[in-house]
Amino acid sequence: MLRKYCIKILTVFFVFLIFSCGQAGLLVQDQSQEDAVNIKTLNEGSIVTKNSQIPLSIENFDSTLSPDRLEIKLLSSEGEELGTETIEGEDLKNDSLPSITLPQLETDLYILRFTLYKDNEIITEKEVKIFYTNEIFNVLGITSYPPVITSNTKAVLYAHLDIPEESSSYLRWSMGKELIAEGYVSDGFDKILWNAPAEEGVYSIKVELFPVGPEEDITFNFSSPRMLTTKIFVTKKESYSKNEFSPDNEYYSVFHFRGDVEDTGMRKKTGATELVGNPELTVRGNLFGYYLNGTNGFHIPSIILPEKEGALGPFSLMMRLQIDGIQKNRSFFNVTSADNNFTFSLRTDQQGLPMVRITQEAQNIESYCAEYPDRVEELFNGDTHTLTLSVVPEEKTIQFLWFVDGLMVGSEEKPYAPKTFPQNGYSLIGGEEGFIGIIDEFGIYYRDVRKRSATRSDIYLQAMKARYGRELIYAEGFDGMYMPEDVLLTGEAEIGLGKIILNSKGAITLPTFRIGYEKLSFEIQFLREAAKQEAEIVIRFLDSKLKPIVLNLDGKVLLTDKEAKIKGADRGLFTFQLKNNENGTEISSFSDVVKISDIKSEELKIEIEIKSLTDDTILGIERILITSRSLQIAREGEQKAIASALSRSLSINSILETKL
Repeated sequence: MLRKYCIKILTVFFVFLIFSCGQAGLLVQDQSQEDAVNIKTLNEGSIVTKNSQIPLSIENFDSTLSPDRLEIKLLSSEGEELGTETIEGEDLKNDSLPSITLPQLETDLYILRFTLYKDNEIITEKEVKIFYTNEIFNVLGITSYPPVITSNTKAVLYAHLDIPEESSSYLRWSMGKELIAEGYVSDGFDKILWNAPAEEGVYSIKVELFPVGPEEDITFNFSSPRMLTTKIFVTKKESYSKNEFSPDNEYYSVFHFRGDVEDTGMRKKTGATELVGNPELTVRGNLFGYYLNGTNGFHIPSIILPEKEGALGPFSLMMRLQIDGIQKNRSFFNVTSADNNFTFSLRTDQQGLPMVRITQEAQNIESYCAEYPDRVEELFNGDTHTLTLSVVPEEKTIQFLWFVDGLMVGSEEKPYAPKTFPQNGYSLIGGEEGFIGIIDEFGIYYRDVRKRSATRSDIYLQAMKARYGRELIYAEGFDGMYMPEDVLLTGEAEIGLGKIILNSKGAITLPTFRIGYEKLSFEIQFLREAAKQEAEIVIRFLDSKLKPIVLNLDGKVLLTDKEAKIKGADRGLFTFQLKNNENGTEISSFSDVVKISDIKSEELKIEIEIKSLTDDTILGIERILITSRSLQIAREGEQKAIASALSRSLSINSILETKL
């Protein structure tokens, strides 16, 4: 229950402090200029704290009117009287009236009513609504998702706030004089959906923070001193962020979900994408996309898988998403032909792990992403991940390659007979019995920069760019269908299922790179642990007096005049470090260090060759990584990923089995 308070009169105070921003603390004249006597005090909506001193003065434009009493009442927002005070006599005749200080109150909206009397008759009266609080209420910033907004799309605007927990804070969003939205933070109004204007330009978005909200169905008719205005840029030209699936002309179908459901891929559009239910545009952490609740999704009135020579073509299906926990028997993406003769289904199985099923005529082909469940289960931890499935149909087989965040987590090859590809049907993202979570992007990659039918070949490279940034020197995961163009092949080799197989005495040479006074870390993952005679790595120093170094996979280092030893390959993973400084050049693997030369070289031009040695050697390489990050740092925090993603070296796939 509210109790009565007494407003205390302080001594005359000419300098006052109001803990608010803007102009709320300034003396303002009564808006009614017709009054001969005006009361000047706080602005409407001012925020007052326990120690705030409320200024008060009177302007008298009529000498015949000399007020003899000023009554000040403190009222609740409902009009209940909480306290009263009177100024009269000599105090009222001073040029500056004594400031007043409010007692301790609950955080709420209050009314100060000032009434001037002369001979018990009211001369003028004024009411001012104020907020009282002793807690912090601030707007820290405004963020837009996506950062670059395209005209005629939807965007999410998010207000970053510093407010008490479980407060009744209220926000009002506006663009110029236009109200966009308003409501309680507890109801989610710190995040709003904004329809971007049709015209490109710079738009001012303002958010105002009130400690409490107004009465129902009423808006405040004053501004808040806690406000922030930001400039939002709207453009008609779409642009890509560095992490988006791009470029569009390499995708048969691609949905960026930048506040719209437009397919900007290269396929011929036969109809607009339709919403299934009501997918909610939202922001969660660093992800901006549509929330799907297990029943809603997106219906595309055509088949969005590519065709090649009348049959299913190769492609990489990519989804960036957040999945709300492990979900069993839930659909990510489905395709169904008009005659139901062809289906493609990407979903979770009864254990909750991803699988794909293709049916056509008598064929029923399944691939399960369950080879390395520890790595796959990270998909369901609530963080943002990219799931990629590359499908490579061939004359007698079809290959499936599974990736999570750029690391291969499974691959297999199944018997397959190409059939006539259907021309009509539909595609569905999510939908009934669909997954629960947020989808940020969806794409069907189908051709490379040379316009060849292809799966995505830089999956591992892009993941390593995101992980190492400028510290990345080189990364190759052999993810695609073709030999990497920056790799020189000697002899014969085959590429597929995420690896390159070098035939007898075959070799690959990596592109040259330069190193200054720094150290480089090398990680080369072989398909299986080779014997010391099977393969070697040759490091050549071009345009230098330094002689080549030869490394065997058991760790033997062959120099011109001696042999040495470092730690060899572990489960097929050969890791070493090359260091160049003012004292010369050395090679090492953790605690094992071998001095190569004392020659001071400010810059070295390096060439790496990996080759099989004998006629009966068949060498499989899965990935190559070179970074300028220290070896120990490079491995810290990656042990789980390496143990999972690289454990493929313990199994021999169908290509190697055929060769052996």
